[in-house]
Amino acid sequence: ESIVFFFTWFCHYVHMLLPLAFVGFLLTLGRLPQFDFGLADPGMGQLGFAFVTTFWACIFNETFSRKVATASVRWGMKGWTRFSLERAEYNCELEGTSRLWMQRSLSIAFVFLFCGAFAVALCFWEYWNSCQRENGDRMSMRYGSFIVAAMIKVVSYVWSQLAPTIVKWQNRRTNDGYNNALTWVVASVKIFVALFPFVNTAFLKKHFEPTCGTGPDPLAHAVWRVYSSTDSWP
Repeated sequence: ESIVFFFTWFCHYVHMLLPLAFVGFLLTLGRLPQFDFGLADPGMGQLGFAFVTTFWACIFNETFSRKVATASVRWGMKGWTRFSLERAEYNCELEGTSRLWMQRSLSIAFVFLFCGAFAVALCFWEYWNSCQRENGDRMSMRYGSFIVAAMIKVVSYVWSQLAPTIVKWQNRRTNDGYNNALTWVVASVKIFVALFPFVNTAFLKKHFEPTCGTGPDPLAHAVWRVYSSTDSWP
């Protein structure tokens, strides 16, 4: 059954990629001189595509959930989770209580708080690193990207260790319910941790970190910031 559902998901994924590919194709045409969509800033098209991808992911998950429900009924699998093994840690006395509602709400809130804490820490590091580069620190210029990669690895590992404890707060009855909740908790944070540094570099930095400084010649100041910390001059 798991193998069948995998191919069902893969087929649905391929079909859902068609509208997303069409939007990407239009954005690619907009970069050609023969086509002009009236965008003053080409970066706005990329930002719009990022929002479209976000909505596409939500629609994809919802439509696939409906497709799974339909397939379960068609294949005679309705109510199949009742036959899944019950977890030994399951506490039936918590069902329907405010305590269980609070625990599940806290587990979801902790996911968003962890992502927010990582985003704040990364932005703080990027700001401090840019200040160090302005002061002529060569170590920041050379090893800044490696430190960001190390942060991603360390934070992902820490979250993989915390996730099982957080999912236990949800008091899932069956092993399948526990595994589904654990997959959502682990995957959502790890995807965010892996993608946010690139989103920050591609879309956010240009709004919060101006490339040119003040003075009579800001372009020379920007060039000096880059090459004053290296051993070569263009």
